[in-house]
Amino acid sequence: MPFSRLTAAGEWWNANVVDVENEALATGAAPNNSDAYTINGRPGDLYPCSRNGTYKLTVVQGKTYLLRIINAALNNQLFFKIARHNFTVVAVDASYTEPYKADVVVISPGQTTDVLLTGRPTSGGLLHTCSRVCECASAAGVPFDNTTTTEIVHYKDSTSASPEMPVLPAFNDTPTAHKFYSNLTSLTRKAMPDVDERMFITVGLGLTACDRNTTCAGPSGLKLAASMNNQSFQLPSRLSAAGILFGGEWYLHRGFPRQPSGGVRLHNPNKQFQCVALLDGEEHTCEEIKI
Repeated sequence: MPFSRLTAAGEWWNANVVDVENEALATGAAPNNSDAYTINGRPGDLYPCSRNGTYKLTVVQGKTYLLRIINAALNNQLFFKIARHNFTVVAVDASYTEPYKADVVVISPGQTTDVLLTGRPTSGGLLHTCSRVCECASAAGVPFDNTTTTEIVHYKDSTSASPEMPVLPAFNDTPTAHKFYSNLTSLTRKAMPDVDERMFITVGLGLTACDRNTTCAGPSGLKLAASMNNQSFQLPSRLSAAGILFGGEWYLHRGFPRQPSGGVRLHNPNKQFQCVALLDGEEHTCEEIKI
């Protein structure tokens, strides 16, 4: 059995994170950039404030470790890499995958990835584990935190004094991110069942109009809005479970599109954002499916 270790990549603001979120919702702009990324709560030795508090992972040559990597950052995908080591990906979000060897992991917000790491017999010393932002699908001109967080992989009984840095992908290295994601496949070998309903669902970030007689701080004076199939919504002013169940003031109605309304633009340098339909806060669309 491999030794288990937890590695959580996150973000740090020199502010109350609730205030950061509320300001973004009020202005329609993206949340303020974080001041640092972290690994297990520590920014690492590339930030001047935390050089003496870098997280250290002690390993033994020849032993295998199961690392559960968690992306606890707010909105950013992250690259994750250890100098002179490869990973074997064995699970994503608690679902087993076909074992996939890679020298870098790409992980989305809220996602977990389980990888096997074997201590190399010839790698004695100190090595850096680094995590940096992957803005492979970012719109031009949108700021982001382009710093790098680190931890130190320490080989037991090593006397090295200077950790070796890995060569990280560029923040916009789309081919590396695509290669990683497209090589993740399920471990199940059962035949696929007959399909009753076909839906193409996209999750994205677009623009929608501001409230009447207001101007927002998002691109083109509009406000950013998360969407599914180019539909977004405003949070309701009140919640009522009875209203949902019995058709009261706050209700569900059919009409969720089975594919993105208005199409979807994956990469278009001339139009980075797409307008989305904003549903009223007192209603949500749904699609009825067979159970």
